[in-house]
Amino acid sequence: MTTVENMSESGFRQLRTWRRAGLPRKNPLVIVGALVAAISLAACSYTPTLISSPTGDKLPPALDDTRMNAILESTNAASAAGDQARDWQPLASRFTNPALAMRNGEYVVTGTTQGATISGLPLTKPQAMVVQEAGKWPRYAFTVSPATEGQSLFVFAFAQSHARANYSLWGYVKLFPKVKFPATFKPEVGSPAVPAKSKDFLVNPGGIAPSYAALLNNPEDPAKDVFDTALDSFMATYKERRTSYDELVKGARGLSVTISAAPGPDGFVALGTTDGGALVMSEVTYEVTMKSERRLNLGPAAKAMTGKTSAASTLSEKHTALVLFSVPPAGSKAKVSVLGASDATTAMSAD
Repeated sequence: MTTVENMSESGFRQLRTWRRAGLPRKNPLVIVGALVAAISLAACSYTPTLISSPTGDKLPPALDDTRMNAILESTNAASAAGDQARDWQPLASRFTNPALAMRNGEYVVTGTTQGATISGLPLTKPQAMVVQEAGKWPRYAFTVSPATEGQSLFVFAFAQSHARANYSLWGYVKLFPKVKFPATFKPEVGSPAVPAKSKDFLVNPGGIAPSYAALLNNPEDPAKDVFDTALDSFMATYKERRTSYDELVKGARGLSVTISAAPGPDGFVALGTTDGGALVMSEVTYEVTMKSERRLNLGPAAKAMTGKTSAASTLSEKHTALVLFSVPPAGSKAKVSVLGASDATTAMSAD
């Protein structure tokens, strides 16, 4: 029998296998441990560049500072309640998918890992706010977390689906070190909405996630000429993980591991930047599937997510990832920059 822990970097750190199954014990531990270290993000310094411009015939912002801060306070209260209970239900009034699914996944993983803790989301007192101009729904907003010594910075995305709905936390990412964040409008100036199929950008916003997922699956995909991934820790970790799985199964009797990415079902949140480009947070999903000729004995996280103690042959782990992009305007010679990402195990199945 093969013993399996959750294969994600966010939860269980080890993939344990018995020698009698034909799999070396030492290498999986070393490989997976290296992956855990690889996704750690150093603290990111950031000074927001906020631009004011005459409103002219532009629509006013959909939110003012007072209302935006009230939204942040309410979201923070829901977040704190959820963190204390390690339960998604207190989040539901102010979180929506994919943020809701990701936070719940984080609760499950930390709740079944001895000694693990979950850090709170730094939602209040942002150092930057970007709000959409009034007009049609859905409406969006971004905030950048306050600078804290030694801590990575978060970018939060909020969405209001219709006029009577609450603004909800749609997603959150950690900024990569050394990235250049685009200049944005001050909150008293409404930022333009960004249609999915707009031709005003180097890549239409709705096409960002499919192109990025294609590049995750195949480093030689033509999308490699579109993205600047030099500072992209998420892409680097994904490639390293794929390599580690290839190494894991070499010479292993009856074991296979595959990993495959796709654009997520919840789309993206985007607002225009001062240079005519766009800030786009897109959802990408990926699935890691392990198949074995021997029964798989599941670890605590897999047990919690599947309700089973073992799998006859197959364990699949679904991840939800959010990736933040800076997209240049159409005609630009620059590439799409990858600014930050977050990643959580959101489902597992055992067959």
